[in-house]
Amino acid sequence: MIPAPPRAGSFLSLSKGGFHRVAYTDWGPVGGRHAIVCAHGLTRNARDFDVLAAALATETRVVSVDAPGRGGSDWLANPAEYAYPTYVADMAALMAHIGAERVDWIGTSMGGLIGMMLAAQPGTPIRRLVVNDIGPFIPKAALERIASYVGAAPVFGSVKDLEVYLRHVHAQFGPLDDVHWAHLAAHGAVKTGDGRVSLHYDPAIADSFHAGPLADVDLWPVWDRIQCPGPGAARPAVGPIAIRNGGRNAPPRPKGRSCRIRRHWPRAGAGGRRSDQRCTQFSGKALAIKEQFTFRSTVGPVKSPGGLRLK
Repeated sequence: MIPAPPRAGSFLSLSKGGFHRVAYTDWGPVGGRHAIVCAHGLTRNARDFDVLAAALATETRVVSVDAPGRGGSDWLANPAEYAYPTYVADMAALMAHIGAERVDWIGTSMGGLIGMMLAAQPGTPIRRLVVNDIGPFIPKAALERIASYVGAAPVFGSVKDLEVYLRHVHAQFGPLDDVHWAHLAAHGAVKTGDGRVSLHYDPAIADSFHAGPLADVDLWPVWDRIQCPGPGAARPAVGPIAIRNGGRNAPPRPKGRSCRIRRHWPRAGAGGRRSDQRCTQFSGKALAIKEQFTFRSTVGPVKSPGGLRLK
C-alpha cells in the first residue's frame, strides 16, 4: 500500500495577475533549516512522489509541491502566467515559507527545469540537484509529442477509465505495477459537475504549446551556471537523453555522479525488477540525496514542459 502524506499545507504566492495559493505535501521532521523539495512534471502533481518522499523522510523533511494549475494549487486567471518566471517565484516562496535555507532538489521533467533555473541563481539555497528525464537541450520533437495530448481535457466515466488513458499517454514512465498506476490515476483525477472525472490540471497550461511554432530549446547557458554550493557538491552530469535526442556537441562539463534507472517517475522499489532494485538503491535512504547529484532516465523520449521560447 502506498503511504499517504502525514501533513499538507499551502501558502500564498504572487504573480503579475495577483495572489494565488500553492499547495504541498509535507513529510518527515519539521523545524530544521534543511529540506528536500520534490517538483513534478508538466501535467502531474505532488502525489507522484508519495513513495519516494516516505522513503527519504526518515531523517529529513520532504516537501512535494503542486505547481499552479495542478493538484491542490489554484488555477491562474491569466494562462500566460503558466510559465517559468511564475514557477520559479513560487518555488522561492515555498522555500521561504518552510524556512529552508539548504535544499536538495528532486525534479522530474518540468520540475527538473525549475530546479536547474533555481540552482543557477547567485546565492541559491539549492546545494544538490537531482534531475530526472530532462537535460539542458530539449528537442522540438519532444515538445511536439507533448503538444499532441496536453490540454485536450478528456472526460472519463470513471477513475479506472482515466487510468487506461494514463497508461497509454505515459507509457514511457516505465514498467509501473498496477498499484502505482492506480495511484497516479486516483491523484491525477478530479470530479466534474456531472459525476464523471477529468485530469486534475488546468487545460490552459497547454496554451504555450499552441501559441506559435515549437523549436528546440537550448538551456546550456543555464546548465553551465549551476554551482551547487553544498560541501562536496558538483555540477550535474550532462544527461544522456539530451545528447541522444539531438543536443549539440559541447565542451566537456564538470560532472556529478549519476544513477541510471528505467522509469520516468522516481519511486522506491516495489518488486523484483532490476529497475525497481536500482531505484530502491538510490531512493531508499535520505543518504542517497547526500551522495547523488544527478538522476537520469535511460528509456523513452525526452518529456519536457512548454512555455520555453528561445529566439
